[in-house]
Amino acid sequence: MSDESLIGKKAPLCQGKLQGGDGRDFELSDVVGKEPLILFFFPKAGSYGCNREACAMQKMSELSEFKQIGAKVIGISPDEPKENAKMMESQGLEFPILSDQKMEANDAFKVGRAMLGLTSGRVTFIINKEGIIVDRYDSLMNFKKHVEFAKKWIPKL
Repeated sequence: MSDESLIGKKAPLCQGKLQGGDGRDFELSDVVGKEPLILFFFPKAGSYGCNREACAMQKMSELSEFKQIGAKVIGISPDEPKENAKMMESQGLEFPILSDQKMEANDAFKVGRAMLGLTSGRVTFIINKEGIIVDRYDSLMNFKKHVEFAKKWIPKL
């Protein structure tokens, strides 16, 4: 379960760099506080629920109202970059999927574990252009609700 105490506060910036599916290093500080951000953590690249969630996030990112506010989508998983790259290619994802194998971003955002500690959590954060976390949604099993949750925030960002 993620920690609601982050809502209303600056988004944490993990100390380490995260590696993108393209093999390049990525720092959250390059985007947090510069544009609205939908940041979603998911447990397993290539799994049914994670693929469906990521594809729905891709469709959302293509909406004109999403583009008008200059928002970005970023996914984070504990998988190796090559697994994330496979997922990005097979699902036609145009936004970055970052590898957090050391769980630094997971820890910074207090995502935690799910299913009695057997898997990483599935949590979506809404971060405004000032870098403040305005809301979060936490549900491992209901992957469809994450995009519905994010969509409702588009007009408010």
